[in-house]
Amino acid sequence: MIGQRLAWYHTSVSGSEVDEMSADEYSSASFSERGIKEDIYVVNSVETGTPEKDNGIPRGVLFELEYVALQGRKIIFDVVKAALKKENIKLSVPMFSRYCVLGSPHDYIPKILDMNGKSAVSADKLANAIVSETKNAFTKTTLGQTSSVQDILNVAEKYGSKVGALSVLGLDSAESLAEKLGLQKRGVVVKSLGHSQNGYTPPDAWIRLAKSLEVSLFQCIAIGSHAVSCRSAIAAHMRCIAVPDEFTSHQDFSGSDRILDTLDLNVLDDVIGSPRGLKF
Repeated sequence: MIGQRLAWYHTSVSGSEVDEMSADEYSSASFSERGIKEDIYVVNSVETGTPEKDNGIPRGVLFELEYVALQGRKIIFDVVKAALKKENIKLSVPMFSRYCVLGSPHDYIPKILDMNGKSAVSADKLANAIVSETKNAFTKTTLGQTSSVQDILNVAEKYGSKVGALSVLGLDSAESLAEKLGLQKRGVVVKSLGHSQNGYTPPDAWIRLAKSLEVSLFQCIAIGSHAVSCRSAIAAHMRCIAVPDEFTSHQDFSGSDRILDTLDLNVLDDVIGSPRGLKF
């Protein structure tokens, strides 16, 4: 949907028909020209057809499975740290934040080996081992449903919003993890990024997840832990809650509705239950 022309639908003053205006025309038009009276309508793409009434409450709540539901980057950090320790390389939190948070092991391992004079070590072999061990680490996770996940599901249920989660694991592993977290029995739709180890969620992934929920992008709120993930959601015309971890807390999360140290039930209720466009 990004890059495509959007149509802003509105009721005519007489209320007898629905006209179409470009985004630029709409933004510069007066209320009377837009035909706005008491009703507010959702912004849809041309592809989605007729507009639907919007009560302002996001109808889709999307989140990053490993990074929001679990301390995913801490798990990955421990895996990478252990792998590098075998090569006599010490991995610090700042080093991980700088080189490993964005990109896959196949991107950052060659750089780290080169910096430490380990040219004799096979970067490809080490990267493959990290990818495999990361998958095993998440698969072996025995945690039950976390309080953060419970809060997301409970608030979404309160407002009748659908819930979707994106995973960096393959689909089988993602579904297994979702089952351990009790997400499937709560009706959460889980989608895989396809063994992505890039550390963030691209715009098209948020869009595909919203589409699978059959929810307009403008009726979604995304919960992300990386600045790029949050900007991706905003670029996809979604609202966003940023929940940085110790490896991403230094990043710029401007544009997000809220930036939180941890997910809080009351804050979730405030944001998810507030009409779109309300400034905090």
